[in-house]
Amino acid sequence: MADEPRTSGWWQTLPGMFTAIAALILTLAGLAAALYQAGWFHADEPDPAARAVSQASAPPEAPTIAPYLKTPADGAPPAKPVNLLAAQAGGHLVGGAGSDWAGALDGKEELNPINDGLGAQSVAVFAFRNDELVVIERFTMLITGPGDRNVKQFELWVSLDSPTGPFESLGKFQTQNLKVARAPYQEFKFPPVRARYLKIRLLSSYGSPHPVVREVQVFGQMQKG
Repeated sequence: MADEPRTSGWWQTLPGMFTAIAALILTLAGLAAALYQAGWFHADEPDPAARAVSQASAPPEAPTIAPYLKTPADGAPPAKPVNLLAAQAGGHLVGGAGSDWAGALDGKEELNPINDGLGAQSVAVFAFRNDELVVIERFTMLITGPGDRNVKQFELWVSLDSPTGPFESLGKFQTQNLKVARAPYQEFKFPPVRARYLKIRLLSSYGSPHPVVREVQVFGQMQKG
């Protein structure tokens, strides 16, 4: 009787299967490398027009320019504002009040009662050095502590013409009835304005009909013309 073919067990064909699978993987890897080099797997890039639109729609970078002071055309740094109303700088009383107000410019920080209270003597007109033109931007008033004789509200005016005007109001201002430890000269700012004469009118106090003024200052720069 002829011998019948012997049937191999599955464990006998397993090495051959692994060999075939390995060969298939190597073949696929080679095919993938060839396709990649041919550009089949490269991501589509936007055309130049689309890229330009994308860049235009991107938010701009935050500015990094540091703050700087604007200097005159000649390159000189701007001068620091000075107290133009100080007596040693040429500030002086020219009208609208008695001599009570003159002590408010001497820098001595002494008590200067406005003797007629909130009547006619509550108005003072000052001029700057030689009645020259200035640009002012800040007014200060010394308040040394709480008190019913402290000035509460006042109004500032400027004129380019004469001690009698016409005057233009810079506004009404109000002090705090206390001493500010770091800055006993209470400060009041306004847009820079040209002036030859400054008028101060006291409007009210913190209780007494006879307010006192110790020192007042006006900061700015002398101007030509």
